[in-house]
Amino acid sequence: MFEFLQRKAAIKQPVVDINSQSQATDEKHCRCSLLAKNDIVKTYDESVETCLDALYHGSKVTEGGDCIGYNDHFMGKYIWLSYNEVIWKAKYFGSGLVNIGCKPGNETFIAIYAINSVQWFIAQYGCYHYSMVVVPLYDTLGVNSCSFIVNEAKIECVIVDTQEKLHKLLNQRDEMPTLAKVICIDHDISDNIVKRANNKNVALFNFKQIEQMGKSSLQMIEPPKPSNLAMIMYTSGTTGVPKGVMLTHANFIAAASGLLLQVIPHISMKNQTLLSFLPMAHSYEQSVQTAFILGGGRIGFYSGDLKELTSDMKILKPTVLIVVPRILNKIYNKVIGEVIEGYGQTECCGPATASFPGDYSMGHVGPPLACCQVKLIDVPEMNCYADENGMGEVCIKGENVFIGYYKNSEKTSEVLDEDGWLHTGDIGMWTNGEYIAPEKIENIYCQSAYVAQCFVEGDSLK
Repeated sequence: MFEFLQRKAAIKQPVVDINSQSQATDEKHCRCSLLAKNDIVKTYDESVETCLDALYHGSKVTEGGDCIGYNDHFMGKYIWLSYNEVIWKAKYFGSGLVNIGCKPGNETFIAIYAINSVQWFIAQYGCYHYSMVVVPLYDTLGVNSCSFIVNEAKIECVIVDTQEKLHKLLNQRDEMPTLAKVICIDHDISDNIVKRANNKNVALFNFKQIEQMGKSSLQMIEPPKPSNLAMIMYTSGTTGVPKGVMLTHANFIAAASGLLLQVIPHISMKNQTLLSFLPMAHSYEQSVQTAFILGGGRIGFYSGDLKELTSDMKILKPTVLIVVPRILNKIYNKVIGEVIEGYGQTECCGPATASFPGDYSMGHVGPPLACCQVKLIDVPEMNCYADENGMGEVCIKGENVFIGYYKNSEKTSEVLDEDGWLHTGDIGMWTNGEYIAPEKIENIYCQSAYVAQCFVEGDSLK
């Protein structure tokens, strides 16, 4: 996370290393951050148990203030939709889905195959109004992976943003027998594509059509329960076919609450603006967006082209930016800001640890978020013994940990034990929160003008 500050000088270094303040638990080599009520946090506010609750809470605390916006290049400014406008548009869109045959409930999966946008957000919360499950497809996903996901999840309806993606789906239609409906955000659909869709027995709609249908015949909403699935996020991991990470509403609320309590408790979320460009198919982006709407912040979406990112930033003037190291390297020398490092993976909604604002010490990723515990276990084959050298496999347990891989109990049992611990496969060590990763060294070397690519290899036995 990258937070922009108004001041030119850095905040004064804390007197105490804040990252040493995580607490040991009764379990060996395990720590947590008990920031509230001396217990693992489930929610930032007792009235908020689902992602849909978070949206309504944001509307309440802002009194209907700005929620999401997009860059209008013609006007040279961001155009904003209020929380109330977003809620009604989401209701209309969700109702429209019901009107075209998508049944309300947690058994209905809706795929979104698009870049970040206002429509992506509205479609997501439209699904949540009717307890439907969102299955994000990365914008860059190949046709084979796309077909696999649609088939495994038996998806009938896919939302796309461009006619190019629509072409891809139609080209693979014979390999995706369940695909019956496609909604295109680009409303100017060519007659040729309409004809192709008809020939493939695919019902084709544009986004505005669905909204209008839902508005004309508004269906009774069916809000989700905390234990209901919010998303199935497919991740390829390192090998094999994509695995569907099942994340509940309670998972996302816990992760968002941990971020609100630990990363940005010192500022008013109502004064914060997030520039959203990390894919919304990424669990970290989803957790941060949930934190923003829960706290009443606003989210501005980038234009869709990373080459125009600096232009978007100049117009939006965001206070928070979620980045991966490669992007951060490009803007580091141009923007004075505070870097908050974190660690996690899709299986825990993205974040599991985060450094505190004001702590500029390097070589660590901060203590556990308040929603989870982190422990180390021995890995003898890698000479990692928590008692002897302080190193071990990082394991995570908490309200943000997923409930399993979709239709893959074998892989689930490999990473999620019977006590609820997620085994990440990563090696870490407790040295005031220090986590060692070759990528950190690579990123430093790659900042040199003489280095184009860099690979750092480590030997865990030395």
